[in-house]
Amino acid sequence: MWLLALPAAGLGAFFAWLSQRPVVGVTGAPVFYPLVMLYHGAANAISVSLVLLAVAVAGFWVPQALGRRPRWLGNGLAALLALGGGALACWGSLPQLVAPYRHLDRAELNGITYQLGLRTEAVPAQFWFVLCTCDSSGLNCVCRDLVETGPEVITAIPELVPDPATGRLMVQVSEQVVFEYAPE
Repeated sequence: MWLLALPAAGLGAFFAWLSQRPVVGVTGAPVFYPLVMLYHGAANAISVSLVLLAVAVAGFWVPQALGRRPRWLGNGLAALLALGGGALACWGSLPQLVAPYRHLDRAELNGITYQLGLRTEAVPAQFWFVLCTCDSSGLNCVCRDLVETGPEVITAIPELVPDPATGRLMVQVSEQVVFEYAPE
C-alpha cells in the first residue's frame, strides 16, 4: 500500500505546489515552459487518476481494518496519505479549470524563441493572447499578456509569424493580422 500511497501523495503535493506558481498571466514572471505545458495539459487527468488510486488504496485497507489484520494501522496511514494526495491534486487542478492556458504556436526571431498561447478566464468570459519570450531552447521564459481578444476573432488556430525584415512578430488568424508585437 505504501508503494501506491507515497507516489500519490508526492504527485498531489507537486500539483498543489505547481498551481501556486506564476505559470502564465503574471507579467514578467519567469516560468519553466515544460511545467506550464504539463500543468495545463495534464492537471485534470492526473488529479482524477490520483483520486481513483487513493480510493483503491482505501478499498484495500477497509477489509484489513475490519478484520484487524496485521499492519492494518500502518496501512490505514498509507490510505490516509493517498487520500490526502488525491485531495491535494484536485485542489491543485482548480486554477487550471478557472483560467486555462492553451499553447498555440512557437516561432524564432533573432535567436530568441517565442511561445504563443491563449489564456481564458471563465468569469467574466475573457481571452488573452499570451506571448512568452524564451531562451534559444524555448524552456526558460518570461510571459506577458499581449492583448485581450474575443471568441469572434479566433475563427481558426492563431499562428505566430516572425518578420525578420522588420523584427516584428505578428499574431495571425486565417491570414489576417490581429496583433503586431515589436520585441524590445
